[in-house]
Amino acid sequence: MMKKLSNLLESQGYNPRQTDEGPRYSSKKSAPGIPFDFFSLVAEWPNIVGKEMSSHTLPLKNVGKTLTILSDHPAYSQSLKLLENMLIEKIEKIFPSLLGKMTKIHFQVNSQFFKETKTAYQNHMPMKVEQKEEKQILHPQSPQYKELVHMADLVLKEVEDPEIKKRLTSLFIQMKLQ
Repeated sequence: MMKKLSNLLESQGYNPRQTDEGPRYSSKKSAPGIPFDFFSLVAEWPNIVGKEMSSHTLPLKNVGKTLTILSDHPAYSQSLKLLENMLIEKIEKIFPSLLGKMTKIHFQVNSQFFKETKTAYQNHMPMKVEQKEEKQILHPQSPQYKELVHMADLVLKEVEDPEIKKRLTSLFIQMKLQ
């Protein structure tokens, strides 16, 4: 009886479809266990290439082991092409899931498509909202609130009108919480 070579190899513990990193043929495009979100690369792009360069270039897609960058002028593409290896290292440092998944960078220059794509990315990405300091809200029964009311009463003891005293107490508490 004749055995297949693959059966013989599998009986010896070798699986031709398996590598050290996992299955040889996999539908996953990112590193095992670490998902990659392309929009996070777009969001980090100004930190990777700088503010000025990011206003004229934009990552477009990552297919195979090639990152495609869209530019609105050939000069910006040429500048980034000179820094290709450093750029790949920087991206892999920020996104460990892309380690070994990107070996070269391809540049496309199309100013109209660049404007459309940049607008589309801005519409899909959450806008950065400046974080404001949240106002500290005290419950009327909390000890801190009662202490502030007591301090306000001491400062405002000469105010006779209850409505004015109530408003000034509220202002006093707001000032102390800032």
